[in-house]
Amino acid sequence: MTGEKTRGTSLEKLWKLDDPELTTPKHDALVLSLLNWDYTKNLLSLDDEEFLISIKSEVPITTGRDFIVGYADLVLHTARWGMRDFNSAILFTCPHCGDVFRFRRGDSGYYSKVVCLKCGKDVCNIDNKESMNGILHQPLRYPCLVVTQFIIECKPTIRSFGETLRQIKTYRQYITDNSLFDNSLSVYGLKDKSKYPKCEMKRNDYSYSSYHNSPDKRYWIILSPDVEYSDAFANEDITLISPTI
Repeated sequence: MTGEKTRGTSLEKLWKLDDPELTTPKHDALVLSLLNWDYTKNLLSLDDEEFLISIKSEVPITTGRDFIVGYADLVLHTARWGMRDFNSAILFTCPHCGDVFRFRRGDSGYYSKVVCLKCGKDVCNIDNKESMNGILHQPLRYPCLVVTQFIIECKPTIRSFGETLRQIKTYRQYITDNSLFDNSLSVYGLKDKSKYPKCEMKRNDYSYSSYHNSPDKRYWIILSPDVEYSDAFANEDITLISPTI
């Protein structure tokens, strides 16, 4: 929630990371503006293929023992459809009959020997790279959600570059791959099959592809009209963006 916060249980005050502007109307205005997806999408220059998964404000960042280190002003998860190689399944073109078929270890009782499903002749052995020379083959590809996490800090003014950088670096120290992650991503897209792009595999082969337990990419953003330190933050892989309203 925005507005007045009780942070007596956090380590922010102990480490002097708390921001006195947290309780100001200007800070609330910045946070509330980001809850509008259309505005945030334009602010972050996201295209129409990127869609919203979840957007949450005042998200606690904790240590492994659940002590609260601080609160992220806003955590945004977006996703887009991409394609990945399904390395355990390969499309082969039979050199004997020209049939194109899928091979996966264990199919038809074979672990490494590739046998054409149409003519029944041996094609190659996938554990013997020389036997695959001249044999047309390629990994199967399947659609997957590419999930991006944005952690956004709102600053009406940046009083000190070092102080702000120290706050974000402290948060980074305690954020693991799956912390702050929205578990609703594990089932997103399964209900609406029309969202799946075309794929050369059967639907049952990639129905798990929308499952995630961590984001594929993570970005740290500072939203502030005070852009004096934008280059310095960029050197620390932090993007400073000025609000447009």
